[in-house]
Amino acid sequence: MKKWLAILFVLAVLAVPAYALADGQSAGPVPLDQVFDDSVILPFEFHGYAFMDNSLITFTNGENFKLYRINGRVMIPARLAEKILYYNRTRWYAAAYTTNPAGVLFANGENKVAITVGSKIMKVNGKEAPLSVPARIVDQRIIIPLRDVFNALNLTVCWQNGMLIISKVPIDLSSAQTKEIVEKSKTRLTDFPQDVENKLYPIAAYNGGYYALNSYYDQVGDYINNKLYYYNEGKRELVNLAGDVKNGNFIGSGANVFDYGMAGQSIYYPAKTGSETKLYRLDFATNRSVEICSLSGGDIGWSLYSAGQFRGVIGFGNYTYVVLNTGEGTMGGDDIYRLESNSLTKVGEAKWLNSLTQVGTKLYYTDLDSMGMTENNLYCYDFTKDTQAENIAMNGYTYDVEREKSDSSVTYRCPTDMDGLAVKDGYLYTMLYQENAKKDNRNVVKINTADNSQTVLPIEVNKFWLVSDGIVYVDFSTGKLMKSDFDGQNAKVLVDKKIDLIKAYGDHIYDTVEGEAGIYHTDAVAEKTEKLSNIVVNDILLNQPGCYFINYTYEAGIFKISGSGAVKIADGFVQWYINTDGGILYNKRGSTEMYLAK
Repeated sequence: MKKWLAILFVLAVLAVPAYALADGQSAGPVPLDQVFDDSVILPFEFHGYAFMDNSLITFTNGENFKLYRINGRVMIPARLAEKILYYNRTRWYAAAYTTNPAGVLFANGENKVAITVGSKIMKVNGKEAPLSVPARIVDQRIIIPLRDVFNALNLTVCWQNGMLIISKVPIDLSSAQTKEIVEKSKTRLTDFPQDVENKLYPIAAYNGGYYALNSYYDQVGDYINNKLYYYNEGKRELVNLAGDVKNGNFIGSGANVFDYGMAGQSIYYPAKTGSETKLYRLDFATNRSVEICSLSGGDIGWSLYSAGQFRGVIGFGNYTYVVLNTGEGTMGGDDIYRLESNSLTKVGEAKWLNSLTQVGTKLYYTDLDSMGMTENNLYCYDFTKDTQAENIAMNGYTYDVEREKSDSSVTYRCPTDMDGLAVKDGYLYTMLYQENAKKDNRNVVKINTADNSQTVLPIEVNKFWLVSDGIVYVDFSTGKLMKSDFDGQNAKVLVDKKIDLIKAYGDHIYDTVEGEAGIYHTDAVAEKTEKLSNIVVNDILLNQPGCYFINYTYEAGIFKISGSGAVKIADGFVQWYINTDGGILYNKRGSTEMYLAK
């Protein structure tokens, strides 16, 4: 369940010289807040932190990327220039070469800009253009004249108050919005907190308090130790966990895809007892662990330290399922077990479990094969039959997977920010596409769970959600927020802009749009939309108390929607966080503490 960088000083923006590659630019300067997502901001005294692509970017060994001032000109390492171009989504790529003579080649399709070390001439698509100072090698790194090169790539460069700004359009440095962003960015990036070791990681919130995990390396014993604490009313209690939880992928380690092993008011976790691996349940009400069953005995044969990942536990009403990963890499897979009367019964298997849901006496799930053999990946297990799950996919179709083809590769992803398998009135809804189709278009398919018959609906989606009176979705072609009835008919536009981030909670949709800061709320039933804030949004979190969002820029912190606006409830660069019905449980950079933002 994330990007980052930005730049500024005090000179006016120079016009792009005639030798720059042609591209459309706005007629005049604009305030920085209007183009922040397409700009890069970093201090001249660069220490590895910058704002890029609407978020914070950190560079390890930041001294390797420092800027230089030589003969009155600012020089930038070629590697940093490459990163700026990447995060600024310019489609320019850079390659440094050390052959004699050394240099840097920037390429964007047929467009090329070549710089040679020691030369005051660069070549722009083969034509010579002057450089104010030649590129050179300093500390074994190629550095190039900042303004000359970025202007040639049709980007603007300006400075304000010691901060560098690189953007696709000229910036209005006299704007109050620009000045405010520059000052806040400078404070954030120059006083950036150093991180600390032995951090606490959020696990769960319960009864006004919260659970946090301290996972650290014990140099004396040469193992990873895990300690779980419960915090409430300023007091800390060490939770006595049954079994040996050293070294294993314990709760909260990132391995468990299903709520970190949580089901209801408890946490499930694997631990060693002698040579045997067992499943335990920590009851929140008593803070005591109870042994559930063996994971290594009988036909299961799963070991905490060697078999694979503990994928987690998920519950549907009175039914609980345990997912165990076995094997390694492409040779491994997930086994799905039903937990009943303190014993496990295998009900299905998957290459990598994607989504899981239950309808009556039927369990449905999808998987993703990392080798690209993704089709025919929808399964159903019927409790009333004495068999394991059967494949119910239409032949040649891939379900609940996002595919993106390019000229050189194919990318497959599990959908996020939505229920991959959504249920309404006895029908199951999911996305699908035909594997041998040239396009990546995904339709919604409606499945009658009584007989598993399937109907492909006439709407093509990037994501979708079920609301009280229909289907809300992001249109595959336009990126706009749309709504149809449950049969995919009578489609209409709800938000006539291209959607970026989006989350849904009941009948309420919260989203951001591309190229614009801020968050929108749409009542999907009333079909009304309002903008709630102009603050940059990097993640949206919805729960029973309300809507929250995370900011990783000059306004770093957690905000909560209150009425028709946003209120900041936590400051700082949030790192690990989980969404709970008690609020947002998180840690942040520079602190060993855990916090609960309500």
